[in-house]
Amino acid sequence: MPARPVPPPAAARPSPAPPTPLHRALGEAVRARRRALGLSQEALGEKARIDQTYLSNLENGRRNVSLALLVRLAQALDVPLSRLLAQAEALLHTGQDTGA
Repeated sequence: MPARPVPPPAAARPSPAPPTPLHRALGEAVRARRRALGLSQEALGEKARIDQTYLSNLENGRRNVSLALLVRLAQALDVPLSRLLAQAEALLHTGQDTGA
């Protein structure tokens, strides 16, 4: 049986990104849509095939999300990606407090 790979030490793992207004706005748009659908973070994570902890960090603006993941999230949230991004942009431009 082959040996399992050893994960890198915690210091070598990428840490969540510091929140920026753009990241917080995107996270708030995802959170608002998830709540509107009555989904828990765990349920959305399963639908989008991402870990609940990662989703929590994303909703709190602490993750820089790939385009592929944004597409999966939009699909899981049953919303066009363009609308999800437009909602994030609106939150960003209205100056609404999107702090976690």
